[in-house]
Amino acid sequence: MNFSTPRYHKGIRLLACILMLTSIFAGLYQGLSEKNEMRIEDWNYFDTTDSGTAYAFSNKYMLSARGESLIDWTPTQFSIVMTEIHSGKTRDVETISASEIHLFSDSNLFYIAALAKYPDQDYKDILNIGIFDSGKEKIDWHKSISIKTDFQINEELCDIVLINNNLLFIFPKHVVIYNTAEKKHNCIFFHENRIVNHYFLNHACVLGNEVFLQDASGDIQVLNADDGSYRSLDIRSKVYRAGKYDAELGRYKYYIYDSHLIYPESYGSFERMVAYSLLTNESHVIFDGSFSIYFHDENGLYIDMMDYGTGKYLFSPDTNELQIITKKQLQPLERIKNIKNHE
Repeated sequence: MNFSTPRYHKGIRLLACILMLTSIFAGLYQGLSEKNEMRIEDWNYFDTTDSGTAYAFSNKYMLSARGESLIDWTPTQFSIVMTEIHSGKTRDVETISASEIHLFSDSNLFYIAALAKYPDQDYKDILNIGIFDSGKEKIDWHKSISIKTDFQINEELCDIVLINNNLLFIFPKHVVIYNTAEKKHNCIFFHENRIVNHYFLNHACVLGNEVFLQDASGDIQVLNADDGSYRSLDIRSKVYRAGKYDAELGRYKYYIYDSHLIYPESYGSFERMVAYSLLTNESHVIFDGSFSIYFHDENGLYIDMMDYGTGKYLFSPDTNELQIITKKQLQPLERIKNIKNHE
């Protein structure tokens, strides 16, 4: 895998959503190579500029949740809508009380984690977990869970991933797994050094049944979701510090692509991107400078330079080409039309 170094540019936050949707449509209907296929569980998105709208995708449907009734910029409820991707037909599913919502899909079912925050410390951070079958009318809601009482964790929920139909809730020092089939949860990981993952700013990566966590020192801990075992990689990834324009960057600050963990490394006053092989444990510099990552498809990585420039890029490891992406090239509706015309 070989990368080249481009000149830096910058773009606007909205382009990330367009990039995501475009790649979804291309990937679902045109097919991805097995080598570069992204987990459908990771095809979700959060748009903080649009009242906290969340999205998740199956092969046929998009489930979205739009925040409403804002109080101090925080939603108090979400309207959940299902959209048939091919036809664009929509159906209202349900309106729920929540201040934050996370959506996932395993292609068959949608998984919903709705977080409601209350000022009363005894009832702070109530988590409602639901399963939605697109063929049914309503969401199957599980019982409400108090993070402080039921999880026995007095910490803020930072990140969530879906692995094998189980939700992993990531806190600053704990990881709790929720078995959606048995409706049971237990803590499978405790780490004395603070975990710095965040669902929007520094999303955790998943490969198979393992989740890659980053702690405050930059170490990467690889946690097995099946048995709770873990190991540390022999690398030190630069920890992302949220800044003024953090919403314009890709949600991944380190990323797994084609059996490599791509991560930023600091040396003196300079930064570079390094590719660490998960097969050979060897690493090499692939980029002079640092970038964040939105997602990937069969064409390569969709990235943003960490210098607040003026554009987003598509990088192809196969051809060593870096291409700036414009809005005109990434119109989701045009891609849908092209798909329908080729049926």
